[in-house]
Amino acid sequence: MQALALLRRPLSLYLIQRANPRSDYDCAVVCCESADAAKQLQDWTADPVAIEVERLGIAAPRVPRGIVCLACPTLLCQQAPSQQINSLYLIERTDPLGYWQYDHVVVCCESADAARQTQPEAHTENGRGWTDNLHLLDVQLLGTAVPRLCRGIVCALYC
Repeated sequence: MQALALLRRPLSLYLIQRANPRSDYDCAVVCCESADAAKQLQDWTADPVAIEVERLGIAAPRVPRGIVCLACPTLLCQQAPSQQINSLYLIERTDPLGYWQYDHVVVCCESADAARQTQPEAHTENGRGWTDNLHLLDVQLLGTAVPRLCRGIVCALYC
């Protein structure tokens, strides 16, 4: 059975979101086989046309199929794409959370250390929302980013 799993084509990471976001959780990073499969992983709407899908990259072998994280819509950076090969990382806080603080973020960068240093507070209204205890962050490699994706925060979820 495991041999068959190794023969399957690699999974990809996709950003899916409503064409017209209605709430803070109308966006997700998912791991699956195709853009069509990504649309099937959401439960926001039965109309697949109402869902926008952007391929972020190739998933690391240990990332399971399904939703990697729910997030706030459209925090994609607007910088020019990097010429360096970047990876996608999921950063999760392990310290106690307060209200309006980020729980986890997906970032595109060159290393796990760079991911740990990425601060999502620029996206909050009050300038707070992340942690000063960077050693308490859990950083997981999600996969390799597509070349057109710029470095920075792809999406983030706050409480």
